Amino acid sequence: MRRLGMFGLFAVLLIILAGFAIAEDAFPVSISPGQQTIKINESAAFEITVTNPYKATEAFDVFSSDVVWDVYMNAPLVVAPGMTSTANIQIRPIYLTPGVYSIPVSIRRSGTSEVVKKNVLLELLSKEGLTLSYVPAIRGSFELPENFDPRTSAMVKVHLENQNTLDLQKVDIKVRSAVFNNDYRTSLSSFEKRDVLLNLSLSPLTSPQSDSVKISLFAYDSNGKSYQFDLLSQDYEILPFGDLNPEINVTSGLLKTVRVIKLVNTGNVPREDTYHLQLGLFDRIFTKSDPDARVKGRDYAWDVNIPVGEYEIITVTTNYSSLVVVLGILLLLVFGYYVFRSPIVLKKGAKIMTAKRDGMLEIKVTLVVINRGRRPVTNIRVLDLMPNVFEYLKGHEGTLTPTNMTAHEHKGSVIRWGIGLIHPGEDTIIEYQIKSKYAILGSISLPPATAKFDVGNGKEQTAKSNVAETGFK
Repeated sequence: MRRLGMFGLFAVLLIILAGFAIAEDAFPVSISPGQQTIKINESAAFEITVTNPYKATEAFDVFSSDVVWDVYMNAPLVVAPGMTSTANIQIRPIYLTPGVYSIPVSIRRSGTSEVVKKNVLLELLSKEGLTLSYVPAIRGSFELPENFDPRTSAMVKVHLENQNTLDLQKVDIKVRSAVFNNDYRTSLSSFEKRDVLLNLSLSPLTSPQSDSVKISLFAYDSNGKSYQFDLLSQDYEILPFGDLNPEINVTSGLLKTVRVIKLVNTGNVPREDTYHLQLGLFDRIFTKSDPDARVKGRDYAWDVNIPVGEYEIITVTTNYSSLVVVLGILLLLVFGYYVFRSPIVLKKGAKIMTAKRDGMLEIKVTLVVINRGRRPVTNIRVLDLMPNVFEYLKGHEGTLTPTNMTAHEHKGSVIRWGIGLIHPGEDTIIEYQIKSKYAILGSISLPPATAKFDVGNGKEQTAKSNVAETGFK
């Protein structure tokens, strides 16, 4: 009675499923009987009836999508247009345990993708013909992405189907590979089909590699005995990714800026790259780095090779202190120049006043004594050397006449003038004329004049003029 009741329940389920299938059938198909009982080492015979609704003679073949069943027909069933034909099919179990199974049978119109799917019930008995207690029977497969980015999780869909009446409260799913070691648990009621979504994640530092995922299912009978079902493994690739992620910390102080650049390899492969930092030409003059950079155009560049999960530190220091020191020295020099420079400036000029045919020249010499200091300068003595080739012309002096003239044994004569006082910003002009003793052709250079003056505390300072140039070019 127990066996008949169970078979009746499955028959009702089969009728309901057949009702849904009829609504979608491309051509009429029926299989009889709807259920059978055989021993596990026997084959079950069924009769299939196909009606050809097409205008041409068609051939139909039979197969099962479930690889644990051998479903075959001696030859394709050939049906004339508008006619109905019948053929026998054989169904044989492959490595199954006793129990009641729903077997998917597909009838295909040969040479097309048109398929009608039917189910038949088959109860398997032991070789002795006894109905034994059912043991877990699970059929499954899974879908896995071909490529896996370790920065994100991957959804794996596991398709499970309970092949008999057992209510499996515990079904363990074990995922194993070179990088995965995950366990999950679900349940399957009698003949239930279920899709289980598994969320697989890795460390982002997992290196790129080819890997194969294996999934095993473990179900348990009423005595706690486990049964293992291994699904077909699948291959996939762990993708490479990553870049240099610079973390820049800038510390600014008086005249100094320090950039600490931390280059982090955020990827899953060693990173060999070049890091660039743009600096202006002026900044580069006062910048140094550790490690040393190479200059590439307007950039500082560092070649780095950073292992996975590691980092490299680059310190870039821009220090304007040396510029301040240089500017300070220049300012001191300028200040010292203005403080310690001679307050007296002496300028000398020469101009030809008369040029005779015999080459004799009369030249006017002008000396300008200028006080560029901030204080009056007193007791100024001006000395000018007149070369031997010239003689002094009296009566041609300006407002200031010489105090004396002393002959020099080799160089000529030294003419002296005395100036008592020159106020700041004022000047005194000394003029006199000389005449050449011989004919002179070309240019004439007159030696510089000298001015001596008191600077206080009994000290004396000297200023010299330029060389006066005149003559004919």
